[in-house]
Amino acid sequence: MSEPIGETKKAGKRKIQRLAVEPPFRTEAIEPA
Repeated sequence: MSEPIGETKKAGKRKIQRLAVEPPFRTEAIEPA
């Protein structure tokens, strides 16, 4: 869990779930361009 990849993956999953609730942020959450 010390690796940045694990942190990013966890934060990303949590961010997607939280943003998934909002339609305007859904696209940004799925596609972090």
